[in-house]
Amino acid sequence: MPPKVQCEMQGFTKGRFSSVENVSVSLVDILSCAATVGMPTIASTPTNTRPLTELIWRMGIVSSNIKQTPHGFRWTRSSAYDRLDPSEKTAVSYFLGMTMAAIACKKLFRYQYIIHVDAILQSKNLPLKGKRPDFIGIDIFGHQSGLIEAKGRSNGFDQGALDKAKVQVGYTPAISSLGVNERIASEAYFDENNHWSAVIADPTGNDSTINITIEELLVIYYDNIVNAGRATGTWRQRGNNFTFRPPESSIEISIPKVIVDAYDQSTKSLKNPEGDHAQLEGSPLFDAVRELSESTEGKRSDFIKTSLIELDEKEYMNTFFEKPDKKSSKVENLAASILDSLSALNIEHGDNFASTVNESSTIIELQVHGINSTVSLYRSKQEAKERVELLDDGENVILVGDRWIWQISPKVAKMIGPDNLQSLSDSLDSKPHNLQN
Repeated sequence: MPPKVQCEMQGFTKGRFSSVENVSVSLVDILSCAATVGMPTIASTPTNTRPLTELIWRMGIVSSNIKQTPHGFRWTRSSAYDRLDPSEKTAVSYFLGMTMAAIACKKLFRYQYIIHVDAILQSKNLPLKGKRPDFIGIDIFGHQSGLIEAKGRSNGFDQGALDKAKVQVGYTPAISSLGVNERIASEAYFDENNHWSAVIADPTGNDSTINITIEELLVIYYDNIVNAGRATGTWRQRGNNFTFRPPESSIEISIPKVIVDAYDQSTKSLKNPEGDHAQLEGSPLFDAVRELSESTEGKRSDFIKTSLIELDEKEYMNTFFEKPDKKSSKVENLAASILDSLSALNIEHGDNFASTVNESSTIIELQVHGINSTVSLYRSKQEAKERVELLDDGENVILVGDRWIWQISPKVAKMIGPDNLQSLSDSLDSKPHNLQN
C-alpha cells in the first residue's frame, strides 16, 4: 500500500468528500505528475531540447526533496530539502505545490488532464497578463473543467496563501468547449510532523471565455511529453506503445502509439509554416483517447504510463524502514496488542509501526504480508461507526470492532483468509483499549 497524503477538504458540497481525505500516493504517482503537470504550449517549445530538459528538471526537483518516512506510511521532506536556503526552498515548494495539485486533481477530482493556463493563452496568441491561476483540469469524457490554483509552502499551513489562491482561481478563464464544474485552490505544506500534506478549498469566481476546442487542449497536453521522449535517444516502439527512459533515471514512460500518431496528425493541421494557428481538421486525438477508453472497459486517464525499472517496489520501500522512536506507553500497548494478535494467528507482519494521535483517534500503521495497513481506534463506538462510512472507499477490506476499524487491502485479506479475519477481530475486541483520556 503506497504512502498516504492527508488532504483537508474545505467548502465542497456536503457528502462529496470527507473533511479529511487520506490519498494513496506512490513514487510513480509523484514522478508521473511532476513530469506531466502544466505542459507548455507548442508555441513556447521551438526545439525538442526544452521539453526533455524541463521534464528531467521537474522530476529531479520533486524526487530529490521529498522521501518516505521511516515506516513508509507518509511522505516527508528530505535532508537535501532541509539544506536549502530560504529562497531555494521557496522555489522547490512551488514545484511541490504544483505536483500536489496535480495529484489531488487526478485522484480526488478525476480530471485526466492538467494544463497550464498560460499554455492555453499562448496557443491562442492571447497576452499573458492580469490575475490568473496555474491550471485547468479537464475531464474530456464528462465535458467539464476544474479551475486550479496551486500554492506550496516550506513549513506549516499558511491561511493567507490559501486566501490568495482563492482570489486568483476566481479569475480563471473558462473554456468555451467545456462546462465549469468547480474551482480548486490547493496549498501543499509540511505539517507539524513534517508530513507532506494539503488543504484544498472550493471558492467562487467569475468567468471569461477562451474559444478553444478539446482537440487543441489535448495537443497542448501531449506536446511536451512526446517531444521530450523523442529527444532522449531511447524513444522506441514496443508493440502498441512508444516508450522512453529519461537520462540517468530509473523510470520508463510509455504512450500508446495511437495517441502519438493522432498527436502528429493534429499538429500538422494546427500550425501553418508562418506559425499562425489554424483550425484543426477533425479530432484525431480526442477520437484516439475515446477509443482507448472504450477498449479498456471505460478507463478514464491520459494513458501515459510511468513505471519503475531496475527497482522492486517492495524493496524500494523497505530501504526506508527503520526502528521507530519510542512512543507513549498507551500507543505502544495498542501496537503490542495488534502485533500479538497477528502472531497468535501466524499472520506474517513487520515488527515496526508508525502512529498518529489526535483528539478523536489513535492510528497505528504497520505492515501485514509486506503491505501497509491501518488500524484506527476511536473514543466511542458511535465515532467508529460514523467513520466506517467515510473510510469505505470500495478499495479495501474494512474490519470493524468495538471501537476500532482496520483497513486491509483485498490481497492481504485473501492471504489471511476469512476464518483468521474473524479470529483477528475477536482477538482485538477481547483486549482492553483504554488509550484515550
